[in-house]
Amino acid sequence: MQTDLDGAVNELKNTEEHAKAASTDGSRLIEKLHQEQEGTLQVERLHKGLEQQIKELRI
Repeated sequence: MQTDLDGAVNELKNTEEHAKAASTDGSRLIEKLHQEQEGTLQVERLHKGLEQQIKELRI
């Protein structure tokens, strides 16, 4: 009976460790996504600015 209980406790600890690792990975991926989105916005702003400059040069 004690062996079964010890096994269950160890399994619970392993599951908690995996959950924490998954949470950390998720947080890291969310941060990376935010960085990529911000980079995309900067590129889009730059692109629009360059398009405007081209239009002004054509006039």
